[in-house]
Amino acid sequence: MTRRLGERRRGRLQRVRALAPRPEHGLDCAVTLLRPGPADDAQARTLRALADENALLARELGRVQARCTHWRADAIAHAERLEAALMRTRADAIGKQTRIAMLEDALRAATTNGASDDLQDRLPPRI
Repeated sequence: MTRRLGERRRGRLQRVRALAPRPEHGLDCAVTLLRPGPADDAQARTLRALADENALLARELGRVQARCTHWRADAIAHAERLEAALMRTRADAIGKQTRIAMLEDALRAATTNGASDDLQDRLPPRI
């Protein structure tokens, strides 16, 4: 989920980019920003604008990281709940299969002993 920067932020970012050194200016461009001279005020404004933008982006990154951490914790908790429900369902199925097997064995034993009519009346219907 990406959030677009507001118009104010976008305008501020464009002003900072206009003042920031560009790769085509060469490696000495960043160094010239820090040299004392008549353009000290402009350099200070540029550095302040860069620091402000950096702080803004760091805060936004922190919020996004917190949101992702919260989402991850929710997803883990949901997965654990689903896993527990699956385990309960499997245990129920095993219990039912065991009961069916026991009843089928009792029915077979009763039929071999000749008491099938009596037992058939007492057994629940087959699933």
